[in-house]
Amino acid sequence: MTLTASQYLFARLYGYMLGRRYRNTPEQACLDAITPYIIMVGVPATLVVVVAAAALFPQLFSSKGWIPWVVVPSGVAMYVLSRGLLRYARTPEIAEAFTSPASRRLTMATYSVVLLGSIFAAGTLAHVLVH
Repeated sequence: MTLTASQYLFARLYGYMLGRRYRNTPEQACLDAITPYIIMVGVPATLVVVVAAAALFPQLFSSKGWIPWVVVPSGVAMYVLSRGLLRYARTPEIAEAFTSPASRRLTMATYSVVLLGSIFAAGTLAHVLVH
């Protein structure tokens, strides 16, 4: 089975959750994998949209009034798009290759780097837009 990049990322996170000692049933692991998936995909995607909008429409970012107009729709979009991932609770075999301790360490390291990078990028973007 060939996975898209998005499916591969979710399968890694799902495998990480399946490899835990707790909450490791397919349903629980699938649900728990959705949040880090949203963080790894949704936050950078939202930052790209904000940077593109700031480049095209700099006047929109002259005050802080734009924040809810970006955060709320992006949160709703991420929630709606992530609901489709629940189907993988019925097919945990897509994640079996990622349940080993070494694979789980790599998944957590990747997640940590993306999370810290997103925080840094968001902080830098906020600084640039405010000043």
